[in-house]
Amino acid sequence: MKVELTISGNNHPAIKAAVSQNGEPVNAADEVLFEWWRSGEKKHQKVEIKEGKNGIYTLKTHDLKPGKYVVISHVTARGMHTMPKKEFSVK
Repeated sequence: MKVELTISGNNHPAIKAAVSQNGEPVNAADEVLFEWWRSGEKKHQKVEIKEGKNGIYTLKTHDLKPGKYVVISHVTARGMHTMPKKEFSVK
């Protein structure tokens, strides 16, 4: 299973996990959970995304304070689990 994690947008970024296996999109993952937090803070936000379209699971964020953030996507599908991590900034 492959998960490509991308973040787009500045003030209200959209966090996307593109989930595929053997080059085919995975639309029925067992779990896609986004966990994110502002660098230096202990409080983490977690949101589970139930549905994907063409293997893409999207979280639209809002009300994020300016600063650097870290996001981990917890993805379980077809007996596999992966947790890609990425950093992003909000201006």
